Amino acid sequence: DALLPMLNSHYEGAATGETFQAAGKIDILIRVLDRNVFIGECKWWSGPKAFGEALDQLFSYTTWRDTKLALIFFVDRRDPAAVVEKVRELLREHDLFIEFGPADEREIRCKLRWPGDDTITAQLHVFFVHLPKQTANDEAS
Repeated sequence: DALLPMLNSHYEGAATGETFQAAGKIDILIRVLDRNVFIGECKWWSGPKAFGEALDQLFSYTTWRDTKLALIFFVDRRDPAAVVEKVRELLREHDLFIEFGPADEREIRCKLRWPGDDTITAQLHVFFVHLPKQTANDEAS
């Protein structure tokens, strides 16, 4: 909900949340001129198995015309760089993986084959938002 007002300030109301498409509800959808230009699924990082499930979920909510996809992970661990590196490793080993694109240490961009059709590709952008858990020591300061 916090992201949608910011997106709509740029896309003039074209960003929606929990929008039904294909097999479920997409967390963030931006449509421009009757075309999906961005589809994003938000998740709390909970490990490698959940990453694979999130990627499968994202593809189940999209169609072959949707080529700009994003996974947005909220990371509550102290070392978010380790999570980014783990996701790089998981993508590198994934059956749909083609190649990495330009990115930095806080994000991942890559090209994937479309499930069931190797002639279609999608661009996946994986964002990481670090939201560390507050400890008792943090609260005391």
